[in-house]
Amino acid sequence: MELVELRTAFIERLADNMLCTRYKRGFIIEEADAKEIDEVQFQMTGGIETLLVVDILGIKNRVSKNAKEFFTKKGKMLPFTKGVGIVQEEDQSNLTTSFLTNWIKPIYPTKTFQTRKEAIDWLNGL
Repeated sequence: MELVELRTAFIERLADNMLCTRYKRGFIIEEADAKEIDEVQFQMTGGIETLLVVDILGIKNRVSKNAKEFFTKKGKMLPFTKGVGIVQEEDQSNLTTSFLTNWIKPIYPTKTFQTRKEAIDWLNGL
């Protein structure tokens, strides 16, 4: 699996230990979406330590309370996630970024970037 298209996102393998989840426009991310994204990420990585690029460049989707709960407390990928680079515009006001960096206080390194290359370079340096 190199690229998987889901209802709300595309998940792409960038390297053996790195995935990029690129969200589609115009969706509220519900718990069912979170479960689907998590399951595909887990299957694509085979449960190895993984670096994640989350591409929300120009996206202003909302994440439901139940989806946040799943991503932060129940997902299969939690123990395997070793870092998250979030790609967004500098002035982008985005609830997803806010929830990832402030609300859950991630157990893994998390940082925002303006380009995918910057995110990948940073993740490769972890």
